[in-house]
Amino acid sequence: MKKIIVVVLSVFVTTGAFAQNIPNFQTFGTSFENFAHGIASALPLYSSIGTNWSSGYGGQLPHLGFGITAGAATIPGQVVDGLLTDLGLPGIKTMFPSEASTLIDQYGVPLPGYVVEARIGGIILPFDLGLKFGYVGDKIQGLKLPANMKLDYTLAGFDIKVPLVKEGFLMPQIAVGGGFNVE
Repeated sequence: MKKIIVVVLSVFVTTGAFAQNIPNFQTFGTSFENFAHGIASALPLYSSIGTNWSSGYGGQLPHLGFGITAGAATIPGQVVDGLLTDLGLPGIKTMFPSEASTLIDQYGVPLPGYVVEARIGGIILPFDLGLKFGYVGDKIQGLKLPANMKLDYTLAGFDIKVPLVKEGFLMPQIAVGGGFNVE
């Protein structure tokens, strides 16, 4: 009798497994791949945000400067819309008013970025050092992402510049420099 009950219960329990919808993971993979290619074209902008200075070389101490740089890159709207639709979420056209969705179709989905930066002159040797830091988190005012998605982006970096030629009447200032960015 116990064996019959176990068999009947296992038939009822396993029958529910066949009633499940199995998603097409190939569709998700294609959507995420398209999204990755779309966002990859936007990300190089972020490495160039900040540590831009009006002159090639700022000077030695007491030279000190602070600034904020802001901008936005765009991700193609089709790849964002395709990913949202394949995930079963509302598309861009339903998330934004018609005017905004028209702009997104034309220009793409904006991805904001900013850095706070500082530049300080060298102490003994003639060089200057620039530092930058920016963070875009999911607490941006007015940003409502679907399905508990989060936007979390950090940008930090530094650069150093050394003068080669001093600026003159007909000679521009020439400096050499290098930097490192962490995204």
